Amino acid sequence: HGHTNVCGVFGANGLNETHVEILRTRGVQKVYLAYDNDDAGNRGANDATELLHESGIFAYRILFPENTEANDFIRTNKDPRAGFSELIKEAAF
Repeated sequence: HGHTNVCGVFGANGLNETHVEILRTRGVQKVYLAYDNDDAGNRGANDATELLHESGIFAYRILFPENTEANDFIRTNKDPRAGFSELIKEAAF
């Protein structure tokens, strides 16, 4: 939907030190996390944020409606590109 430099991390606990090292060595300074907005996704986003911050990378959380995840949001949104872009603008640090 027009967004570049996107990477899946294979689940709520998928972001690991290897990912962070790759990001860090490539000079990435900020990351937007689009985890599910449920208990597991919230815990995973908190853990990922901590791991990223330890490496000097700022993490911003894209917050989907409660109990929603990226696929649901994109599938059900009348204008997925605009809707997702708006969530990115609203992402919290």
